[in-house]
Amino acid sequence: MISPRSLLKHLWRWLRRPDGFKAGVLTMGLLLLLYLQGGRAFHQGLLGIDSRIVDWMFKWRGGTSTLGRCVIVDIDDKSLAELGQWPWPRTVMADLIGKVAAGNPTVIGLDMVFAEPDRLSPRRFAAELAKATGIQLELPEDSLDNDVALGEAIDGLPVVLGYLFIMNQDGTPPSAESPFPDCNISWVPPDAKSPLQRAWRPLLNVPAISEGGMSEAFWNAWTDEDAVVRRVPLFIEYDGRPYPALALEMYRIGIGARSYELVCGANGMLGVRVGHDFLPTTPDGMAMLNWRGPGRTFPYVSASDVLSGKVEPGLFRGKFIFVGTSAGGLHDLRSSPLDSTIPGVEFHATLVDNILQGDLFQRDQVRERGIILFGLVVGGLLFSAILAYSPALLGVLFGILALLSSVIVNYHVFFLRNVQICVAFPLLAIVSFQVVVISVNYLVEDRRKAYIRHAFAHYVSARVVDRLLRDPESLTLSGEERDMSIMFSDIRGFTGISEHFTAAGLAAFLNEYLTEMTDILMAEDGTLDKFIGDAVMGFWNAPADQEDHAARAIACALRMQARLAELRVGWEQRGLPVVKIGVGIATGPASVGNMGSRDRFNYTVMGDTVNLASRLEGLTKNYGVGILVSEPCLNSANWQASARYVDQVRVKGRNEAVRIFEPLAKPLPEGVAEEWNRAVGFYLAGDFAAAREHLDKLHQAHPDPLYAAYLERLDEFAESPPEEWDGVYTHTTK
Repeated sequence: MISPRSLLKHLWRWLRRPDGFKAGVLTMGLLLLLYLQGGRAFHQGLLGIDSRIVDWMFKWRGGTSTLGRCVIVDIDDKSLAELGQWPWPRTVMADLIGKVAAGNPTVIGLDMVFAEPDRLSPRRFAAELAKATGIQLELPEDSLDNDVALGEAIDGLPVVLGYLFIMNQDGTPPSAESPFPDCNISWVPPDAKSPLQRAWRPLLNVPAISEGGMSEAFWNAWTDEDAVVRRVPLFIEYDGRPYPALALEMYRIGIGARSYELVCGANGMLGVRVGHDFLPTTPDGMAMLNWRGPGRTFPYVSASDVLSGKVEPGLFRGKFIFVGTSAGGLHDLRSSPLDSTIPGVEFHATLVDNILQGDLFQRDQVRERGIILFGLVVGGLLFSAILAYSPALLGVLFGILALLSSVIVNYHVFFLRNVQICVAFPLLAIVSFQVVVISVNYLVEDRRKAYIRHAFAHYVSARVVDRLLRDPESLTLSGEERDMSIMFSDIRGFTGISEHFTAAGLAAFLNEYLTEMTDILMAEDGTLDKFIGDAVMGFWNAPADQEDHAARAIACALRMQARLAELRVGWEQRGLPVVKIGVGIATGPASVGNMGSRDRFNYTVMGDTVNLASRLEGLTKNYGVGILVSEPCLNSANWQASARYVDQVRVKGRNEAVRIFEPLAKPLPEGVAEEWNRAVGFYLAGDFAAAREHLDKLHQAHPDPLYAAYLERLDEFAESPPEEWDGVYTHTTK
C-alpha cells in the first residue's frame, strides 16, 4: 500500500517532469484572469464568435414547426404589379385591414409606418392644386381625407400600428409627440436602472391614423455586425420611458393583459412579465429568437388576393396577423441564421410564435460562468496532462476531439433545450492549451533533436539525420519504391591524372574538386549518396518529393560542366593536367532507403535505373560528350528543345534498349541540327552509305567527337555489316 508521503513524493516528481504541463497550468491561470477581468471589447468579441457558432447549430438542427397562429399578409411584387407602386392610397390600406378584420383575427400588426400625409387624398390634392394654379375644386361632402379614412377604418379594431425608432442622432430634433402604448409599464424593482437601448427620436404615424389604432409599437430590427438578426429588442427607451416592440404588444393585446413588468437583476434585465408569462431576455432587454426555418416558414397571403376577395376570411380567425412586405423594392429584407434574405416581417412573427410556444432562447449568465470556470480548471489540468505526456500526434487528435466534443455537447445539452451557453471561450481555451503545451513540448524536443543531430552528423548526412528525427520508424533496412533521377559523374582518365600529384597533393585536389561539385549538387536540391574515389553519386526525389527531379538533375549536370570549365582555367595556370568529367543520368523506378547490415547501413538507392545511370556515365567517353541522359529523363524534364539525340543502345548487363541524349546548354544551330537528324535517320534506316555522306560533310564543317565516333562505327560496319539491323547498338564494355 502506498503511503501518503510516498504518494506526495511521486506527485511532486510528476509535476516537475514535463515543461509542457507547467506551461498548461500557467495558461490556465492566464485564461482565468482573462475571462474574469477581460474588458467589454473582449467579451463582445467572444459573443460575436459565439453567435456564428450558434448559427451553425441552427443549420444542424434544421427547421421546427410553427404553432400555426401567425399569418403574414404580404405586400408582395404581385400586389405592387396589380395595385400600383407603394405607398398605396390609405383608402386601399383601410380596405385591406377591413377585409382582414372581417375574419375575426386575434390582433393585426402593421409592420410599416405612415409618417407623411397621403399625397393622394382628394382634399390634399385640391389644396395643392389651388396653391399651384388658383383653381378651386368643388368636392363632395363625403370626400374624406385618406388618412382620416384609414384612422376611422381601424378605430375599434384590434390593430397595433407600427413606428420606427431612430437610434442615432440624424440631425433632426425629436418632436414633442411620443408613442402611445395602451398599457402600464413598470420596473421590478421600482428603482432598477434601465439597461435598455436608447433611441434619439421616433418616426410616428400621422395623428389622423394613430388616433384610430388600439395601440402602437416600434418595429425596429436589430442586426449584428454581420447584418444577421439574432436578437430583437422587447423594449427601447425614449425620453426616459420604455416602449414595447410590435410583436410583444400584439401578444399582450392578444392575451388581454394590461401591463408589463420589466424584471431586473444585478447585471441587467432578467426578462419581461406579461400577464402570467415570463419572457427571458438578455441583460439589455433583447429576446433571443428561436428560428423556425428559412424564409416563408410562416403562411403568406398576398395583399392583392385579400383585396380581390380570393382569400376566405376564416383563414384569419383567431390568428395573429402581420401586414408587411416581401417586395424587394421596398427594402424590408433582412438576414437570419437560416436564410440570407428573409422578409423583415418574419422576425415579428417568429417572436410571437416563440412566445406562444414558450421556447425563446435564454442565457443564464450565472450558470454559464460556473460551467466555464469549472471546465477551465478541471478540464485545463486534465488537458494539459494529456498533451504533456502524449505523443504530439495523439495530442493533436485529442485537441481536435475536444473541440468537436465541446460544440456537440453544447448543442445537445444546451442548444436543443433553448439555452445558449458560450462555446467560444471553451474553444479558445482548448486551442490555447494545445498551442502552448505542444509548442513547449516541441521546443524541449527540439533541444533533444539538436543533441542527436550533433552526435550523428559526423557519421551520416544531415539530410538523413533530419529524416530520422522526423520519422524514427524509417530506421529500417527496407526500402521504398519510387520514381527517381540518378546521377553519376566521374573524372576521365583519373589514373593518369593522379600520376602528377603526390599523395597529399592528390587529396587536396580531390577535396577541392569534390567540394565544388557537391555544392552544385546541393544547390539543385540533390541528395549526395556517396563518393566513389573521384566519382560523385547523387539522386533526386528522395527523401523529399520533387516533381521536377529530372529537370533538377540535368540542370545540375550542366552547372557541373560549366563550373569545371571555369576551374580548368585556374588549374592549367597552376600547371595541372586538363580535367574532364563524364555525367550519366537515368530516370525511372528505384528502391531507396536505409540499406546495409543490421548495425551499419547507409541511406542509398538501388535498382536497374541506378545501373543504367552508371553505364551512361561510362559511355560518355565513347561518344566524346560530357553528359548522357536516358530518354525517360529527357521527357520527364521536358528538355527536348535543348538536347541532341546520341544513340539507341544496349548497355552491358542490360537487355532492354534505351535511347540516349546529350542535354545542351543551348540548342544546336538550325542547319547543324537538321543535318545531324538526317544523318541519324539514314543510320537508323540501315542506309549506312548515306549516313556516312552526311556525317562526313557535317564533321568537316563542324568537327565533333560524336560525329567522329559514328564515322568510326560506320567503318566497322563497312568491314563487318550487322546481320539484323534494328537501329540498336550493343556495347560490350562498361
